[in-house]
Amino acid sequence: ADVRKTSFEHFRRIVDFARRQRTGMAGSAVKPPVVQASMMEALEEDCTMYGIKKEEFRTSIASASEVKRVLTMMDKRDRQLKLLYKMSRDGAAYTDLLNGVGDASGLLFVIQDGSTHKFSAFIDGPLAQPADPTRHKVSRCPISLYSISGAYDAPTKIPLPAEKPQSVAVAGREGAVLGSSGQSSGNVYIGEMGAAVLWLGKAEPGPAADLRSCHVWVTEAHLPPGYRGAMDEGKGILATDKNFTATEIDVLSLV
Repeated sequence: ADVRKTSFEHFRRIVDFARRQRTGMAGSAVKPPVVQASMMEALEEDCTMYGIKKEEFRTSIASASEVKRVLTMMDKRDRQLKLLYKMSRDGAAYTDLLNGVGDASGLLFVIQDGSTHKFSAFIDGPLAQPADPTRHKVSRCPISLYSISGAYDAPTKIPLPAEKPQSVAVAGREGAVLGSSGQSSGNVYIGEMGAAVLWLGKAEPGPAADLRSCHVWVTEAHLPPGYRGAMDEGKGILATDKNFTATEIDVLSLV
């Protein structure tokens, strides 16, 4: 945007809007600044100049303290996070996720199941699309999992063995990621087979109608002490059930 002179009042309101976005309660809606009708166009231009959209902003479902704990466990406490995709704001369709994330890399998925369970998955790479939109693409990249609430009393890292291949599988816009049986199963797979798995848009056969249909588990051997969730055939669950409907999904990128 072109650089232009901004009135002190507009500048004050824009700074306050940015502050409320950063400090708002997890999952809250932050209303944009309002001025008299004759000045609205000028305020919108000023917001654009400062790189801020003059529209209702929804904060991440992870609170500031939860984000800080996760970044510390990732050993990236000096980094910031930018919200790229929010399901309740951008839509639950798989294409909504792809449009929001684009080619960004270093992605933190934060997933909420009801009022009690929240967890995150970090992939040190992008959601790389296959050249053929009817197929899927598997990329090897480091991943990590974190329980934020529900499965543990406090945010906890789920250690995964580095010696096993970790991967992200991403469906094309018209395709599906295949499961272990070769059947179409979902939109996005993040995991380390035999240790931990997260699916978005999961169904049998899949993909599901939208991203909310999820599947997650961690083998008992990789659950740190303090786990208080249910067990299912030797697998712990970071949500209320291994097959669950996500209440909210956020995707943030490291900046």
